[in-house]
Amino acid sequence: MAIDGDKIIGTSGMSFVEKPPYSGCPSGKMGLLSSMFTDPAYRRQGIAKELWVTQRHFYLVIFVLYSLGVI
Repeated sequence: MAIDGDKIIGTSGMSFVEKPPYSGCPSGKMGLLSSMFTDPAYRRQGIAKELWVTQRHFYLVIFVLYSLGVI
């Protein structure tokens, strides 16, 4: 979530799914980015990119644990 003062200006979400395995994803386990939104007044400032990068790093750890069956 991106916040400016007390206003939410951007959001994003991620979920984990299992699909049939294929060469690009032999485990079949993957993360899907969803619900990406930036307030129109704040667009073209790199907010969505920062949300994506931050979320990617956080969820990478979660995804590795998920892929290993730890969670």
